Amino acid sequence: MRQTISRFWTAGACLLMALAATAQPKDNSPVSRYGVGDLYRGDFNQTGGSGGLFGAWTDPYRVNPVNPASLSFLQSTSLEVGFFGKMNDYQRNSAKQRVWSGNLDYLSLAFPLRSRINELMEPGTSPWEYATGVHVAPYSLVGYDVEFEQFVPDVDTIRNIFQGTGGLTQAAWSAGVKYRDFSAGVQVSYVFGSLNNNYQLDLQTVQSPYSTRSFTTTSLRAFPWTAGVIYRLPLDPASKDNTLDRRRRWVQFGLYGGSQVRYHSLTDQLIERVNADYSSGGAPLARDTIRHITEDKGNGFLPGRIGAGVTYRKGDFFQVGINAEYRNWSVFRLPDTDVSNLSYRNTWRLSAGGEWTPDPTAFRQYLRKVSYRAGLFYEQDARVIDGENLTGYGLQAGMGFPVILPRQQVSFLELAVEIGRRGVTQVQQDNYIRLRVAATLNDNSWFFQRKYQ
Repeated sequence: MRQTISRFWTAGACLLMALAATAQPKDNSPVSRYGVGDLYRGDFNQTGGSGGLFGAWTDPYRVNPVNPASLSFLQSTSLEVGFFGKMNDYQRNSAKQRVWSGNLDYLSLAFPLRSRINELMEPGTSPWEYATGVHVAPYSLVGYDVEFEQFVPDVDTIRNIFQGTGGLTQAAWSAGVKYRDFSAGVQVSYVFGSLNNNYQLDLQTVQSPYSTRSFTTTSLRAFPWTAGVIYRLPLDPASKDNTLDRRRRWVQFGLYGGSQVRYHSLTDQLIERVNADYSSGGAPLARDTIRHITEDKGNGFLPGRIGAGVTYRKGDFFQVGINAEYRNWSVFRLPDTDVSNLSYRNTWRLSAGGEWTPDPTAFRQYLRKVSYRAGLFYEQDARVIDGENLTGYGLQAGMGFPVILPRQQVSFLELAVEIGRRGVTQVQQDNYIRLRVAATLNDNSWFFQRKYQ
């Protein structure tokens, strides 16, 4: 058992480090230069194929990363890795651009702290259940490369170049406990990363002009937390007949949330005017530093949030539900990077969806063992740009393919697709298709106590 645990931890640690090193995809979302960038929703592949049922969604083999109370429903160790590919059609007024991107999506390792095998061999054990886990995923993404010209009367034609990279990553530890039909959990996260925003202004027709260049890097760290509860209301009595018990109906109520937390930041900024000889490759002939600061300390608040959901579940066959989430982004500001046309507002996200498995116990008809998912959502963006409120909505669908490994361990290959639209044409309209692939490896032999007579 020790070797098995050691292998899982080693694999998990290597994958987590890989995500931290490669979490930022190539993208070109111009509005990601505002605030901390484009927020990552925080869902994994299963909830990401069913609209986002964060509050009351549970599964015996996969992790709900938003409500930690769901962890205690795990019946098997779950090691999950996800990838994504995305096509964005950006439009602002008459300008259009298509961008492809993709990368590692998230990594998760979670396990129950009691062995299901031991319980089968020794019935009548305690009604308490415990589980814990860790995961790493993006918190926000910054990626843009925009160039445009504008004519200013009595000045010149000006070329503007905006470039940005980076984003924030969230590493989280979660723990959950369940007593009969009530569960509770807590999640503590570390949010960290850098936001790199560069700007260049060039005069096009003036002879030997000075070019204005700005380079700003803001490193940020914070420790958000989330607590959650789930209550299952049984609609059918428990049965010793396994066939009947697998069809037992429940209504599940979930609530999760966390308060706003203070972040700390360090900002490096260089603003300079450069007289360049473009005939020789742009080598600077003269440079004038306007502003240069290093490790300028700042702080502020990341928003808190509260969410709730309800699902109706019939055993392992299907679950459907709705979810609502609220975040108080109006408290957020970034020091030294205020933009005159930018403000923040509190946001809502509403979603509905479900999952259906025709027959989880089917032996010869494989497609009846596949899980089919679908959902839809509406969400608000916290950033208000030029007085315009940005919103988004979309449709999701997904499939979960069970894979039988040695020792009859069940694992899964997950596929999901999301088609959506966000923004407004006056600022940025984004029509996108997002494809997601994930693999979930399960093992229920952890903490199995082997006894020899």
